[in-house]
Amino acid sequence: MRFIFIVQGEGRGHLTQAIAMSQLLQKAGHQVIKVLVGTAEERNLAQFFTQHFLENQITTFRSPCLVYHKEKLSLTKTIFKTFQKLPLYLKSIKQIKSEIQQNEVDCIINFYDILAGFHQYIYRPKTPMLCVGHQYLFLHQDFQFPKGFLHRFAVNFNSRLTALGSNLKLALSFRAMPLANHPQLKVVPPLIRKEFRDAVQTSSEGFLLAYTTHPVLAKQLIEWHQKNQATVIHCFSSNPFISNSANLVFHQIDGTKFFEMMKRCTALVCTAGFESVCEAMYLQKPVMMIPVPHHYEQACNALDAELSGAGIQANSFLELSNFIKYLNNKSYSQTHFKPWVNQADDAFLSLIEGVCGKS
Repeated sequence: MRFIFIVQGEGRGHLTQAIAMSQLLQKAGHQVIKVLVGTAEERNLAQFFTQHFLENQITTFRSPCLVYHKEKLSLTKTIFKTFQKLPLYLKSIKQIKSEIQQNEVDCIINFYDILAGFHQYIYRPKTPMLCVGHQYLFLHQDFQFPKGFLHRFAVNFNSRLTALGSNLKLALSFRAMPLANHPQLKVVPPLIRKEFRDAVQTSSEGFLLAYTTHPVLAKQLIEWHQKNQATVIHCFSSNPFISNSANLVFHQIDGTKFFEMMKRCTALVCTAGFESVCEAMYLQKPVMMIPVPHHYEQACNALDAELSGAGIQANSFLELSNFIKYLNNKSYSQTHFKPWVNQADDAFLSLIEGVCGKS
């Protein structure tokens, strides 16, 4: 079968899912003809993503993105900016239509881009669309939410918009769950990239690995470490901070180097992105998750991951001492996660081929 991907390009989560899905489909003999990535004006695609696909496979289009104010997610500014750029996004929807018509694909897989949903709703193409994302799990009747009814409504409303006109919503989950009440919602294992699934040689070398793209969190890490200089921490950050301690080292973001250090670290400290936590769990690394302030989706991820045994959640890097105590007092073992992830290939292929038809 011939596939076209439509990927919400903000952050790394949906990009890594698209990579893992392409590996899965190609292994089964299918073709990913085109990858359409929704981007904001000021952001470029990550190198780890562009390296995986051929240059002519990837086409970008302008798509809505989250807007931050004073390091916090601003829902009002996000909505305002989206409406402000509505003509640009209508042009993007027409671009999506043109790409699908030109490439004559059998199936569309949407990795949580809202314009893909609007395309299906407006043009109603014959080509079926499946939607993939952890956010669809929030529509499951048994999902446990943190407080915040209005934010819960907003996140689920956005998820439904991304899935307009879809044939199936594939909800990525840290663990198996009962059948959903909605027949078009299927709970599936996370999509883990091949390099992580092949990483049989791991170790625990006594250092913490941290990841953050938010300057405030990096400053918190420096503040905590000034009082706890015996703890060895390697932090990957998009900001060029300089540490005055030999035991706190900042690295520029580098996917390959980060992966190699994750295999060797004792534990991971990061914001509550779904994919980073999944990758750590697969490598048997406990995680301290710090949701970005006012980012309800990440608050949901952190609670769900904690319930799934990934580690603990926190409000800031200043709470690292609690994580150190957790590591010292708890023998970490993930017995359910790797077998659950290893079911992914069969589960996805069965559902995809059931909707899109066998080649």
